[in-house]
Amino acid sequence: MPEQELEALGSSDDELADDAALAELRRRRLAELREAAERARRFGSLVPISAADYIREVTEASDSHRVVLLMAHPGNEVCEALAAALSEVSRRNERTKFVRVVASEAVPGYPRRLCPTLIVYWKGDVVKSVSGLEPFGGTSRLTPENVELVLESCGALDGEEGKGGAEARKERALHAAAEAMASQLALEEQREAEEKAEDAD
Repeated sequence: MPEQELEALGSSDDELADDAALAELRRRRLAELREAAERARRFGSLVPISAADYIREVTEASDSHRVVLLMAHPGNEVCEALAAALSEVSRRNERTKFVRVVASEAVPGYPRRLCPTLIVYWKGDVVKSVSGLEPFGGTSRLTPENVELVLESCGALDGEEGKGGAEARKERALHAAAEAMASQLALEEQREAEEKAEDAD
């Protein structure tokens, strides 16, 4: 075999080794990216848990990510309203775990008047506890945006989630508040018009 042909064979062996190394490197990098994407998007819903799961799903889980716990009474309208808002917030903040438990099962004798109660956990500790709807603006101003602002202010939301961060959350809350106020004003104007029409008759 001529020397040029031997050099060409040796060169193609080197290229094959380089191709195999690049393929292995590419495979490892893709696996790392998939794992990072999986870690970033683990949740995205308000999940009911039982009292028996409380320690594992809340306290222990908060070692690796923030946990927002809703303690509620089934069938209570106020609890259900906050649960609906939290469901929306959970979809926008997939790196924070949102769970719901029946308050009287998790803490026997837990007073109904304290429900709904939101408790934020991080690293096994309670970061914030909120009872009722007042911190969110009361019943008339309860929106996912207002709930998100309160959770953001106490550090409950793990990461920016690609939604523009805290400034975008404030903007959404202001927009929702303006819409709620406009709706309330329209209702009041309609009532006044109806009252004037009744008085004219």
